[in-house]
Amino acid sequence: MKFGSTTITTAMLALVLICFFLPFAEISCNNIPFYSLNGKDLLRGKEITRDLFLEYAKRSGQEEAFLKAEENPDTLFDTKAMNEKMPANPWAVAAFVMAAIGVLAGVVLRRFGTVLHLVTSVATVIALMGLQISMNNEFSKTNSFVKMIVEVKFLAGYWMSLIISGLVAGISVIAFLIERKKEKHQQNFPDEKVNEAPPPMDTPVE
Repeated sequence: MKFGSTTITTAMLALVLICFFLPFAEISCNNIPFYSLNGKDLLRGKEITRDLFLEYAKRSGQEEAFLKAEENPDTLFDTKAMNEKMPANPWAVAAFVMAAIGVLAGVVLRRFGTVLHLVTSVATVIALMGLQISMNNEFSKTNSFVKMIVEVKFLAGYWMSLIISGLVAGISVIAFLIERKKEKHQQNFPDEKVNEAPPPMDTPVE
């Protein structure tokens, strides 16, 4: 059970790492998409370029206003924020590192894999929830990049990593309890052997 559960949870935590290459969140202004962020953007930061502003202006029908804003920044678009780099999110970094530690533990330290997977998966879940709260607090308000109400929508990469991490935590709890039960049973009955069928008796010759 220990080997099997550890192998499964190691593979699942590896999937969490893969999820960081998928879209994690979409930033929108007045329900119009502004730009999207994948896990890598949250780990290393993302540059808010002029092209992002221009694409949003076209989608929202504000292209002319945007071009005027480049000459007069005190309008709808705060063009002074262009080409600034959004910093890495520490919660995203923590979630990625915890999942990576879980994968490494499953490959190298199989003896303690169940406990380590329980700890790292719970830590990953907490970090992902912290990521969601921090992004909502940062973006769900009048943002400095665009002078509108900004909203955050979390996408497949985020939800998949959160669900998989939660499943790893659940599997690890069950595996840990089963292992503890077996250990207690062996301590209480150290000399107990598995019942074996008796060998067949020779038929007496008449």
